[in-house]
Amino acid sequence: MIDGRHHEDAAESEAEFLVEAIAEQFLERLQAGEAPDRRALASTLPRIGELLEKHLSLIEQIYAARQFLMREGDRTSRPEH
Repeated sequence: MIDGRHHEDAAESEAEFLVEAIAEQFLERLQAGEAPDRRALASTLPRIGELLEKHLSLIEQIYAARQFLMREGDRTSRPEH
């Protein structure tokens, strides 16, 4: 007999692995200058779509904040004329 909880744990682990792999690819695309559509991507995987969309949204926010800080740092480090 297969334990129902074991099956749920395996499915959850698989979903987490898939979310992590897609999130990594998503970040790589952002870093390459692309603008991937997180909602469209999440909608293609309904089983994990909600969780994936939340992760990708967070990655976008962190990436945008980092880009902003880098631009601000460049601007403040330039000598004024």
